[in-house]
Amino acid sequence: MRLWSLATGQEVRCYRGHANSVLSVAFSPDGIWFLSGCYNGTVRLWDVETARPLACFGHNGTVEVVAFSPDGKIALSGG
Repeated sequence: MRLWSLATGQEVRCYRGHANSVLSVAFSPDGIWFLSGCYNGTVRLWDVETARPLACFGHNGTVEVVAFSPDGKIALSGG
């Protein structure tokens, strides 16, 4: 995955870690983290600034959507 600056069109950061295609991403309400959902059934929690994965969660089947709760304390994945 790549994070882009809309103002400059330049790549800001690259996130590596998924073995298959990423189908969904969602930023936390505070913008500190984001979730990514992968075709291979994994959900990863990322630190936006460091590009480091913080956690990996298993999912039964392809992950087609990820989301945070409004307070950022709960994550949801669907497939």
